[in-house]
Amino acid sequence: MELRSTGHTLESYRLTDREIEYIVLRCRCPEPTKAEIAEQMDISPKTVDVHQGKVYRKLGVSTLLELYHKAVGLGLVKCMCKEEGAK
Repeated sequence: MELRSTGHTLESYRLTDREIEYIVLRCRCPEPTKAEIAEQMDISPKTVDVHQGKVYRKLGVSTLLELYHKAVGLGLVKCMCKEEGAK
């Protein structure tokens, strides 16, 4: 799968530090639960939902897969996909 640049930079999305922290935690493997994210961020699970809603809206995504691809494209997380031809 090829990731195409949208021309947007991380700064252009105007994400807060906590929203970026949410993205990095959410895109980890294995996929963490909402309770695990809340514990690591020292917030309630309901606040995790608030961060998720804001992040999805700001980035224009609607699924975790779209969030992951956007996060890779912005350099927030590394692509965990095997490259073609890798053994």
